Amino acid sequence: MFLIFHIIFSTGVINYIIREVPSVVNAIKRSARNHIG
Repeated sequence: MFLIFHIIFSTGVINYIIREVPSVVNAIKRSARNHIG
């Protein structure tokens, strides 16, 4: 039971990270560009 929950939770977290990382990277690039400029 716990193993099933763990697998679902892990895949959900991975999907969330994959979905959120690009926007985070874009925000970091934008702020870096602002600091440089």
